[in-house]
Amino acid sequence: MKGRENTAPRLPMMMMIMMMMMMMMMMMILISMDGFLIIDLYLGARLNGLKANEFIAMCAHVYSNKRFCRKSLLSSLELAPKCDSMFSSLQAKYLLYVWSTITIAAKESTQWRQK
Repeated sequence: MKGRENTAPRLPMMMMIMMMMMMMMMMMILISMDGFLIIDLYLGARLNGLKANEFIAMCAHVYSNKRFCRKSLLSSLELAPKCDSMFSSLQAKYLLYVWSTITIAAKESTQWRQK
């Protein structure tokens, strides 16, 4: 009987620990997502013939925080030559599709903020 009494509290505690771990993982994903997204979009734009200045101008429309945008772009410019050979033209088209949906969403959100 004593063994059963001691095992009962373990399940809720393990569930709480699992929930906390999941929340931490989600936060880490959300924090790192912007940097990865800029790198992917830069590679897609480069494969489709966009210059770096044009890409920076496009990023300025999406990201309101231009300082963060420049910092992420500098890191993506360093990583891009290493990763260019890994992407096919199909992936570049997909990345540009993702880029277009992000720009549309960003424009809608800025219009909504101005109202």
